[in-house]
Amino acid sequence: MRLRQLMTLRQHMSDVLMTLLMDMNNPKIGKFQSSQSGQLHSHARLLSDLNQEIDAELVNGASMIKTVAQA
Repeated sequence: MRLRQLMTLRQHMSDVLMTLLMDMNNPKIGKFQSSQSGQLHSHARLLSDLNQEIDAELVNGASMIKTVAQA
């Protein structure tokens, strides 16, 4: 189950990164506008949140392995 959760989180992260790259490389806008700047900050926050979720899943998985090994 954890592997599936990690794969889902990784897919979300890939989607956010692709959206971020497309926003940054938008040829229609020469300079960042305030709304685009806000979008970039929003993407960065989402990436940070996803990283924290992945870290938590990895730590929980490692704790379970340790517990089973000790039993």
